[in-house]
Amino acid sequence: MMKVRQRTVTRALVGAVRGRASTPSSTAPTHVARVAITVAAALLVPISAAAADLDPITCWWRTSVAAVHVGQPFDVVLTCAVLEAEEATVVPDESRLDPGVVQLPPFELLGGRHAKDLHVGPRRFLQYEYTLRVFTDDAFGRDVALPAFQIPFRVNTRVNGESVQGRSRSYVLPSMPVRVLSLVPVGAADIRDAPDKRFADIETRLFRANVLTAVAGVLLAVAAAMAVATLVRTFRRSGSHKATPARFLVSDNLVLRAVGRELSTVRRRRNATGWTDALAARASAALRIAGAYAVGQDVNQIAVASGAQPHAGQLLVRSGVTRTRRIAVSAATTSGMIAHALETEGPRKLRRDRLEELRLALGSFTTVQYGQTRDPDGDALDRSLRAGARLVRRLTLEHWWRMGRLKRGRGLWVR
Repeated sequence: MMKVRQRTVTRALVGAVRGRASTPSSTAPTHVARVAITVAAALLVPISAAAADLDPITCWWRTSVAAVHVGQPFDVVLTCAVLEAEEATVVPDESRLDPGVVQLPPFELLGGRHAKDLHVGPRRFLQYEYTLRVFTDDAFGRDVALPAFQIPFRVNTRVNGESVQGRSRSYVLPSMPVRVLSLVPVGAADIRDAPDKRFADIETRLFRANVLTAVAGVLLAVAAAMAVATLVRTFRRSGSHKATPARFLVSDNLVLRAVGRELSTVRRRRNATGWTDALAARASAALRIAGAYAVGQDVNQIAVASGAQPHAGQLLVRSGVTRTRRIAVSAATTSGMIAHALETEGPRKLRRDRLEELRLALGSFTTVQYGQTRDPDGDALDRSLRAGARLVRRLTLEHWWRMGRLKRGRGLWVR
C-alpha cells in the first residue's frame, strides 16, 4: 500500500513539475503547481521518515486533571505511536510499560491497565493508563514533574524478503509537570481546621443528654419493680409443692393441640408395642377432654408444681415461652353423657355423625380400661383412635379460625 501511495504522490509531483516546465515564459510556478508540491511533500514525509528511520516512535503524556491535591488519586495516560510498515517495523519493549513494573517517583502508583492497540495506516497506537497520587510535604502549591521516561525499542527491517533485527535504541519521553494545589492560604499559620462547634450545638447536646438520663432513670425504676415482683412471686411459689386448682389457666386451643399430640403419641406407641392398658388409659383420658369440648362441658385445669406429677386420667399441658407453666387438664365426659346429648338436642343442631363416632370410641376405650376382658379388640381400638383424632383436628380448626362456637350449658358442638 505504501508503494502505491508513493507512486501516486510521485506522479502528482512529476506532473506538477512538468506543468511548470512547459511554460518557460512564466517567472513563478502556478497556483496548481504549488498545491501539488505542498500535498506531495506532506504525503511523502512518513514514507521518507520510515525509509530513513526517522521518528519511528512517538509518545506523549496526558493527565485526567490539570491540578491535584496531596493524596488525591488521578489518572495519567501514556500513548505511543509506532511505525509498522512493510519496509520497517518498530518493536517497543512493552514490558517496561506494564503497571506492575513502571516507577514514576515521587508519585505513588496505585494501579493501571493496558488498553487494546489500534492500527491506523502504517501506525500502531498503544496506550497505558496509570493511577497515581503524590505524598510529599514540600509539594504544596508547586509543580511536581512526572520523571523523564525511557522506552527501549528496535527497528526491524525487511531486506530481500527477510526480516533483519536492528540494534536496541531508546526513546526518551520528556517530563511533564503536574500542579499540586495548596490546602490552606499562603498566610495561614496552622494547617489544622478549627472545630465547627457553636453554643447552640452545645445546648442541643446538653438537652439531649438530660432527656436520655431521665428516660434511663425511668427504665431503671421499671426494671427494679419488675425484678422485685418476680422475686416475691418466686418465693411465694417455692414454698408450695401441692397442686392448686384453677380454671382456664390455658386456652382451649392450646388444650386441643395437646390432645392431638397425645393421640399421635399413643398411635406411635401402639405401632411399636401394640395395645396395652396404659396406652388405652392415655387415649381414654385424651378423648374425654375432646368430648367435653364437643358437648360444651368445662374441663378441669390444675396448676402442677415442677416437682409434682399428674395423676391418672390427667393430660399435662405446658404453656409460656420465657417461664413455662405445667397444667394438668382432665374431664369427666362419658359415653353416656354423649348419648344423652344426642337424645335431648334436635337433629338439625347436632353433628350426629361426629358425636356418634366419639361415643363409640370412648365406649371402646372405657370397656378396655374398666372391663374384665384381657384380650382387647385391636382393630376396634384402632378405628376408635382414628375417629377421635379426626374429631380433635376438627375441633382445633374450629377454635383456631373461630369458624364455629362452643355453647356452654345447653352446649353441644354446633355451627
